Amino acid sequence: MDDRGGAHHLRRYRTLGGLRDHLRPPSRQRGRRFLAGVSGRQRHRHAETTARTRSKGAPRRQVAEGRRTGPRSRRHRPGQERGHRTRRYQTRRGGLPLCRRIRSHRGVDAGRETRIRHRLLWLHHQTGRDDRARGSHRREDLLRQDRPTRRGGDDSQSLPEAVVRIGDYLIVLAIALVTIVFIVSLIRHESIPETLQFALVLIVAAIPAALPAVLSITMAVGATALAQREAIVSRLVAIEEMAGVDVLCSDKTGTITENKLTLADVAPFEGFGEDDVLLAALLGSREEDQDPIDIAIIESEKAQSLKERLSSYTVTRFKPFDPVVKRTEATVRDSDGREFSVAKGAPQVILALAGGGRDLGAAVDSLSRAFAEKGYRMLGVARSDTPGTWTYAGVLGLHDPPRDDSAATIRTAAEMGLDVKMVTGDHVAIAREVAREVNLRTDIATADAFVDEPDPEAAEIVEKAAGFAEVFPEHKYRIVSLLQSRGHIVGMTGDGVNDAPALKKADVGIAVAGATDAAKSAAAIVLTKPGLSVIIDAIKESRMIFERMSHYVTYRIAETIRVLFFITLSILLFGFFPITALMIVLLALLNDIPIMTIAWDNVLYSRAPER
Repeated sequence: MDDRGGAHHLRRYRTLGGLRDHLRPPSRQRGRRFLAGVSGRQRHRHAETTARTRSKGAPRRQVAEGRRTGPRSRRHRPGQERGHRTRRYQTRRGGLPLCRRIRSHRGVDAGRETRIRHRLLWLHHQTGRDDRARGSHRREDLLRQDRPTRRGGDDSQSLPEAVVRIGDYLIVLAIALVTIVFIVSLIRHESIPETLQFALVLIVAAIPAALPAVLSITMAVGATALAQREAIVSRLVAIEEMAGVDVLCSDKTGTITENKLTLADVAPFEGFGEDDVLLAALLGSREEDQDPIDIAIIESEKAQSLKERLSSYTVTRFKPFDPVVKRTEATVRDSDGREFSVAKGAPQVILALAGGGRDLGAAVDSLSRAFAEKGYRMLGVARSDTPGTWTYAGVLGLHDPPRDDSAATIRTAAEMGLDVKMVTGDHVAIAREVAREVNLRTDIATADAFVDEPDPEAAEIVEKAAGFAEVFPEHKYRIVSLLQSRGHIVGMTGDGVNDAPALKKADVGIAVAGATDAAKSAAAIVLTKPGLSVIIDAIKESRMIFERMSHYVTYRIAETIRVLFFITLSILLFGFFPITALMIVLLALLNDIPIMTIAWDNVLYSRAPER
């Protein structure tokens, strides 16, 4: 019977007693049943019996399966009724130990009792094996998900791993050539101790012992150079990984844009003018909170002309921005002593507060699309002259302009074979407008386009998209995973606590300037200066470091092969040792020590990602 049969019986017979009664003859199904549970006293007695049995040298497997392990188990135990015998079992079901007690009269068929016992043990064994198998597969899946991938999930090796393998090949080559030299020396009846000494020294000299040291020094010097470019490396391996990045997922706000909002437009509704809307927004803002939106409104050029009018109002109560209600509210008293309230916040929240009808909702939606096409964020403003009654005054358009160097930096990144994908939580229309301004493609995908799709289709969507809008931090992890499944080496920027999983998952996690401690600890590189140009400069420097390491590895391999073949051919063809053992050691040292200066070598960075 297969495993499914065992699972079927366990589902059909909820208790062990039900299965036992099923296997019993009908005449004996009534009367004797399994105990539903075991008391603490019985468990204690069972533990004492198990320990006593093991101390007598009984096989552990017999104790685990509950078999009788000696003559003592057949004796009458104190407190047990005459005419009964007790058999104890210790099995596993679903990973939890179970203890059951079978009590039967002497008259019960012994063969049927044996079959019951074997059947129960088999079912529990199969269930435990299934659970263990499912648990091992589950653990393996979790380990496979959390295991860091190299080269976007493919099997290519990092440079240090490749160097170690190259060193192994050089050692094998040296041993093979030395073996040939040793055999030839034996045939020529040359001195065995001298030949053996020379062979051992040659093998040691052939090992690229300085290779790890030179690579570490090169990366350490490169990390210092990156720090001078406002990029702090948290682990040296990230330098080589950054040199191979071919997809960079960059945040829009603060990296591509300046993260400095400015008031771009004011759109009043019926019954209000631009000054009325802006005045209500100013009364609902507070400079000491240092909120970016409040600062943008207060420092705008249009607000400067309202300073005199603003001085005649007094704010008696102020409610700062609440992320739950998504609005700011203030109670104001004018020079005549009349009180009214103002509120500003998300357009749809203000619309619900004002209780607008269908026409007002359509107007808000139309303005939202128009502002988004210009790259503006929209902010709603409302006023209440009567408690509980609000009127939608108008909306404000806030603009976060791109950095001056963003367009040129993205153009340089494209020339380096780097695909920059913009990631933002803003509306898709805003993302497209910003992408157009910085010379990115405008085919921006929303999170809904790939979240519910299977991995193959979602990976294709993510790979073809130029950016992603309306994205939450948890979507970044999926974006990185899908890009890695397509063989890309992914760099991901982030600054918040929720960005930490995506930064850890990415081949190169980049914590931008002003990031939280959680993001910095998860990232491989921490930036101390805002902007996309810092990231591109760090990638250039990483590629230069990679070039230095590649040059040294190529030189060291060629030098080792040259020495090995030169000495071997000299011995085989001319029958003499061209250099002594001391000369070989000096040659190895004098080659490795000066070459460490390659860490400061002047090289050009590659125009394509390093592989």
